[in-house]
Amino acid sequence: MIEDYIVDNATHAASVVFDTPLILGAPIPLGTPLSFATIVGTFLVLATIPLGLHAYKSSNSPPSPRRTRSSSPLLEMDPGSVLTARDLIVDGMAAYGARHLSLAETHFSSAAQSRCAPLDKAIASEWLGRTRYRLARTQDSRDAMELAGAAFARSVRLDGSRATARASLGRALFHLQDFAGAVRPLEAAIKRDPELAYAHEYLGKTFARLGRWELSEIHLRKATSLDPTSYTSFAFLGEQLHARGRTDEARQELDEAVKLRCDYPAAHARLAFIATEQLDNSRACSHLRRVIACRETGCIDTCLSTTAEAIHGPAPFLSLYFATPSTDIVVRTQVLRQATKLYPHETILALLLAINLRRSSARDDRHTGMSALRSMEETLEGRVARYGDEVEAHGLWALALVGLGKGKQADGVYEGFWRMVGAERGMAAKSGLAFLVMAFYELKRTK
Repeated sequence: MIEDYIVDNATHAASVVFDTPLILGAPIPLGTPLSFATIVGTFLVLATIPLGLHAYKSSNSPPSPRRTRSSSPLLEMDPGSVLTARDLIVDGMAAYGARHLSLAETHFSSAAQSRCAPLDKAIASEWLGRTRYRLARTQDSRDAMELAGAAFARSVRLDGSRATARASLGRALFHLQDFAGAVRPLEAAIKRDPELAYAHEYLGKTFARLGRWELSEIHLRKATSLDPTSYTSFAFLGEQLHARGRTDEARQELDEAVKLRCDYPAAHARLAFIATEQLDNSRACSHLRRVIACRETGCIDTCLSTTAEAIHGPAPFLSLYFATPSTDIVVRTQVLRQATKLYPHETILALLLAINLRRSSARDDRHTGMSALRSMEETLEGRVARYGDEVEAHGLWALALVGLGKGKQADGVYEGFWRMVGAERGMAAKSGLAFLVMAFYELKRTK
């Protein structure tokens, strides 16, 4: 027995210390003379027994598990923090719904950092990501988009079953142009929730960027079938179909997009382009007017390639100008007046306005147009003399010369302009040079 082992050893120790052996547990005969030392020694031996027993048990018992925060996330929970975190999430959702995004970000961030359950942290992190995603789209901020992606990634780590968090992570990576990286979380989201429409939409957009057209179309059509109100899915599908030469199908999808969202300038711009290709100038003008009317307040979808090239700047005004019949000088002049107010330093707008005023039936307009043309022609000649390699200056000068009726001189200047454009492939589509070409040939044809 363990106790017998301890007693035997304690007895041996006492017998060494004291002259008279002492057998523990045996009665001491009455009358036996006991010295003070014997009594004290006996007491000390007896006192060591429980201590020795405790030491033995402590040394031979398995160690109790040490629970740390890292080994047990539930130990991080604090009842007060749990309730507070859930209140913060609810308040954050309310602020998000009211578009108070900064306040929502504060609430969700606090909840995500609190000592609450991992599931609550996952929810808070996902909503934090949604808030930062919306801020990123509103502010056109890459930094905010990266923060959104980080929040979505944390939500996935905390709760891998969240399909929406995975889909949102893929969406953020798409906007960060990490198309290869976006595929995996989007496919994982669809695996967990095949009915998640926006996951299909962004997977379709991602495959399009990767040149995998068939897969792109499959997922985009799946997105439109799951969510018939997704105007962005219809618009992107239409754009991709148009780029692949399936114009009639493209028009159907884009028409559906603008039916669902009439203030969708990128979709209207694409439809205007299609109408111009089909020589339907009336329909092109209608869509271009929509672009101009809603480009500042409507749906700005940076996923569509038409956004930058056909919505912002003077491009929609110039497109509307050329889509309007050349005989309709009044309407053309109105378009140019509106454009020059917004872009007073765009020389091509000023030149075309001056040319149209010169063709006006009003004497004052003709005089104003002629004076403006002479002044601009002189200025442009000086620019060409000073900066001989400035392509745009040559084209503008040729346009001014045509407007003044100096056709032969204009032809020579334009030949130099065209040689410079031809020296670099694709230059005609840059910086509005394509509009210069259109303007020159139109004026030459009408002279």
